[in-house]
Amino acid sequence: MSDDVHEQRFLFIGESDADSAKSRLAVAKIPYVKKKLESSRANWLKIIEIAQEPLLGVLVKLSARVMRSIAHVKDRDHLVDELFGRISVLPHTIFIHDSFNETDPPPPPAGDDEDQWFGSSDYFEPLDPAHSEIIRNMIEQFELNVVFYRRNVELSILAGEFIDQHQKNMLFRFYVPSQKIWATETSAILHLFKDYLNNAAGISVTQTTHSTASGTIYEFYGAHEVVAEQVSEQFGKFTQLMDLCVTDPDGAEKMLVEMGSDQRGVGEIVTRYSKQARRLSVDMRQEREQKILRIRHRMENELVEKVPSGDFGQILRLIDHVLPDQRSFAPVLGMGVLPFAAAADRNVTINIRPQIIEQVHGIVAQEVSGTTNLGVQPMQILELIEALGGTRTNELRSALYEMEDAGTSPSAKLSAGAKLRTFLAKATTKVGEKLVDASVAVLQAYVQKACGL
Repeated sequence: MSDDVHEQRFLFIGESDADSAKSRLAVAKIPYVKKKLESSRANWLKIIEIAQEPLLGVLVKLSARVMRSIAHVKDRDHLVDELFGRISVLPHTIFIHDSFNETDPPPPPAGDDEDQWFGSSDYFEPLDPAHSEIIRNMIEQFELNVVFYRRNVELSILAGEFIDQHQKNMLFRFYVPSQKIWATETSAILHLFKDYLNNAAGISVTQTTHSTASGTIYEFYGAHEVVAEQVSEQFGKFTQLMDLCVTDPDGAEKMLVEMGSDQRGVGEIVTRYSKQARRLSVDMRQEREQKILRIRHRMENELVEKVPSGDFGQILRLIDHVLPDQRSFAPVLGMGVLPFAAAADRNVTINIRPQIIEQVHGIVAQEVSGTTNLGVQPMQILELIEALGGTRTNELRSALYEMEDAGTSPSAKLSAGAKLRTFLAKATTKVGEKLVDASVAVLQAYVQKACGL
């Protein structure tokens, strides 16, 4: 990004220029240009030329008619690959209506003027399988960020959110359930992480939090020249520094000097971090002990009639084994990666039935991640996320938590639901059959209902 975001333009392609998005750009005095794909080849060349700029972002809305045209010419005209290849390296979102994933055309929503510019019958008619396959392959080829939406109000909210996040340069965002292990310590460690980025790593960031009764959302924003990869690279160094502050303060000072920090100031930084790190280490150990006791009581209540009393000693060993280790700060700031998953990989010999071991793992995972209050279908969605989420696992998990949080605003629920429905639509094509005890279609319907669609 350039140092002055106002020198950059924003590009709308198709009917993606929702009023909420344009008003945000107007307030920020950011210029924008709108282009349509239903146009001449010369206009496509002009769009590609604009896309060569270091744009602030690109929002695209692909109608069924446009996707049919793209599918018809993609293998015969390099302009399609040239345009979407360029869009793929820019901050972007491509909006596609839910009907893309349906075999039968749904009726137009009552009272919604959805895409009357194209004509409703043309818009809601699904693509034929051959055209759908070409579009899906194009999305995979360029790793395009596609979001499926159902109503214009959804698109408007998502477009406005995209503008906000990229205008403010949001680096990462995640949700921590209040019942998750070390949820309180996470807040304190993130505050230290922000301090570390600004004062030790020389990366200018700010942090905001939004709390409900069920959890807290953490957001980090950077100066316009900062990119998310810089923060990711510093994450491992920060957790290493925190561990050294507890075990080897001299080593922590040496590490900061090697990173380029002023030697005259590292002593004060390490003293301050060491004091807080030791306090956090004690708090984490005590909370882990409380979790073990809670899980033990829960296991005794659930397994008292299934497990001989002599086997409970082995179950306690298993609980202690699979719970994340508090001796390092890395599990606390796994940016959403379940510490349980990493802990469960350690070798241990337990001579009890596999079904009991699986039940212990399930209970511990729920207690560690704070998902004990999730219903059957949200847990099935979470299972899919863990299996197929890839690099977006944390983002999708956070979206699920937000959607299930009664304190989440309606607009935030719509945004979270859109991410989940897009993921489930792609999961359908990847899995090809059910992975959990419910079809993806049932889970899609659950998400729509949860979001009020």
